[in-house]
Amino acid sequence: MVPFVYQIYFDSDEALRDSLKMKLSPLFFEWFKKAKSPPVGHMVIRDIVREYEFSEFDSPKTEIACYCGFDKAAEVIAIEDGVVTLVFKIPPTPPAELSARPDFEKKLAAIITTLEIFTKMAESLADDEWEGKSSPTTSLLEPRQLMCVGLSNQGGWGISGVFGIELHRYLGYVYEEQDTELVAFVERTMSEAYYMLGGDPAAKLVFQFSLNDHGELHLTVPGNSCGTSPWDGDYENVRSYMKGYAFSDHNVSRPYQVLCLLFGLGAVIERYLKLPEEVLSKLDSMADE
Repeated sequence: MVPFVYQIYFDSDEALRDSLKMKLSPLFFEWFKKAKSPPVGHMVIRDIVREYEFSEFDSPKTEIACYCGFDKAAEVIAIEDGVVTLVFKIPPTPPAELSARPDFEKKLAAIITTLEIFTKMAESLADDEWEGKSSPTTSLLEPRQLMCVGLSNQGGWGISGVFGIELHRYLGYVYEEQDTELVAFVERTMSEAYYMLGGDPAAKLVFQFSLNDHGELHLTVPGNSCGTSPWDGDYENVRSYMKGYAFSDHNVSRPYQVLCLLFGLGAVIERYLKLPEEVLSKLDSMADE
């Protein structure tokens, strides 16, 4: 089983709802020391850095109140048992046309690009560490976690990742139990995130959390059929509760769409992390039909 490396989520119990959080395990920093440098030279990242003229990338440190990433995108707010918690605070913005706020979009881009670098490093370091061993694709850096990245390999904005085994089972459990409360919570979270990012509250827009059999998740946010769904080549894994499965985006073109989807995915994680023991036991016992 590949150990826990990172986790992206938000805490709905806190008054501060305008932020995403990221936990980095001691293993991340252990691997980070082995890395020659962050993948700032990656073609897509390099192009975005050039477009938005970010400041120099600051590496994460195990110090409270330390800023890291591009343009101080993240701050270390807690360290417990070696696990570092970062907060990515969404800047306030007046209601206006999203495309007309270049400074605001630059801050969003800095957050997403910083998340991209951290997750890319975790993935590449994990691949190096586990080369030739059990596949990290199916166990996903500890099955209770979610891996996701904010940039498309084809260039531009996008989001992709993998649901681990237990998270996959949780989605299947939600489908079987017809948990409408989770559906409403995730859709409300994505909607609130959109308006927090300056969307028109009077507009009639679609925010959708849709589950099919075996926990096949589809998220939809404003745009041209914009959202996430299982990766086309991974539907065999969707049908097996003994594996995680990969997801990818469709028609994601702006930073605010990435963040809306991240908040939706973070809402799923947030609810999962608060499951009672009896439900977790049911997930552990789930098997293929």
